[in-house]
Amino acid sequence: VDLHWTTQSETNVSGYYIYRGSNGDLASALRIPSMITATNTSTQSNYVFTDEEVVVGNSYYYWLQNLDLSGASDFHGPISITLTNHNSTTPPPIPQVTQLLDAYPNPFNPETRLNYSIKAAGDVNISVYNSKGQLIRSFDRTHDSAKSDFFTWDGKDLNGRQVASGIYFYRMNSGKYTSGKKVVLLK
Repeated sequence: VDLHWTTQSETNVSGYYIYRGSNGDLASALRIPSMITATNTSTQSNYVFTDEEVVVGNSYYYWLQNLDLSGASDFHGPISITLTNHNSTTPPPIPQVTQLLDAYPNPFNPETRLNYSIKAAGDVNISVYNSKGQLIRSFDRTHDSAKSDFFTWDGKDLNGRQVASGIYFYRMNSGKYTSGKKVVLLK
């Protein structure tokens, strides 16, 4: 188990201890003996601790304790993890949400992918507008199940004419979901 944490800055911090338990009660957790020394910088610091004393099939709870040079301390957590067998033939379920994702590439020339995902079966419409709010192009699709997908926009309008370089806005509608983003065409 890899534990990651980030501090934006540190002043007078002695270090960090990790506590591990088999339930959400800090009082029954055990401190992992080695202290992780603090950097005490005014810039961001990233830390990683690897717990190699874990067993597949078990659940673990972790707390982070920070110790100041003055002797004061604070606890953060818990976070929990359940280790599963990596040889399992059943992949874990992928959580789906309905959302408009970033276009790629952006900026683009000559085409870009307008990416999205839907959490259930339904209709999807993505429309592209110029900076004046005029409809440039529209894409529609119906899905039978949850899915991540995309439309390819080739930089052409409804009549098949190439549009000018500039900023364009694309908007997704699917059921009650509506969201918009921008994309840049550079020639």
